[in-house]
Amino acid sequence: MASPFVHVEISSRELERAKQFYARAFNWKYQETMPNYALIDAGLKPGEYGCAGGLMSVPQGMPGPAVTVYVQVDDVDAALGRVAAAGGQVLGQKMEVPGYGWFAPFRDPDGNFLCVWKPAMPAPPAPPPAPSKPEAAAASAPAPAKKPAAKKAAAKKPAAKAKAKPKAKPKSKKAR
Repeated sequence: MASPFVHVEISSRELERAKQFYARAFNWKYQETMPNYALIDAGLKPGEYGCAGGLMSVPQGMPGPAVTVYVQVDDVDAALGRVAAAGGQVLGQKMEVPGYGWFAPFRDPDGNFLCVWKPAMPAPPAPPPAPSKPEAAAASAPAPAKKPAAKKAAAKKPAAKAKAKPKAKPKSKKAR
């Protein structure tokens, strides 16, 4: 499985001010999902590429506002093992976000704070790639009219040879 960035969280000391800022700057809308947390609706339309995100109050015990990136994985515990083996620092155990999935925080060797994330439900399949320009033009052109299928002529049986009729013998003319 690929491990794409699937979620970004922006924390703020003043959540309402942050929501107003991003709404004015980027026309973001929000879905309040729990106290001090709002999912970002960035206005993506089906087929457009983008990453989900959220705005939140700075969690208690955190030194200040931060941006947290979530990397999708198949198995949170296995991913944490790979993080530690690669030189990262696991910062906590797997935690559930009821109805959404599981995550766990870690720091990379440079000290960047990230989380691994496993969604509760598998992601929908990616849309097929957009057709190239010649394919798109062909797809939008009307299809040529279909001709009715020609019926195959029934195979003719070879005609049975007629028995040759014996030629009638000319009647002899007797001399008169």
